[in-house]
Amino acid sequence: MSPPNNPPEREALVNYRLAKVEEAIIKLSETTEQLVRLEERHLETRAALNRAFAKIGDLEKRTGAIETQMPKLMLAMGWVFAAVLAVVGMAGVLVWKAATQPHAPPPVVSPRP
Repeated sequence: MSPPNNPPEREALVNYRLAKVEEAIIKLSETTEQLVRLEERHLETRAALNRAFAKIGDLEKRTGAIETQMPKLMLAMGWVFAAVLAVVGMAGVLVWKAATQPHAPPPVVSPRP
């Protein structure tokens, strides 16, 4: 395609190309704005992940401390459970004995002379 020789066609072609360049610049500007927003979100996400991993590290330390105490806690819980059962058993035996013993008539008191 040969360039047009007359000035009005050349001017129209230049205006058309300038309009296309302006459209491309506008699209580039919009894309750049989107990239900036995405980068900000990425930085916020990275900061949130760092905070989450720090919290996870703290939780791992706390969980480790609990795991080291767990055998002692289980032993103590077993003792407490056995003691509660023993007390409840003794109370049950006392109630059963009181309920099954025959009641003796009240003693008769004779008057004193």
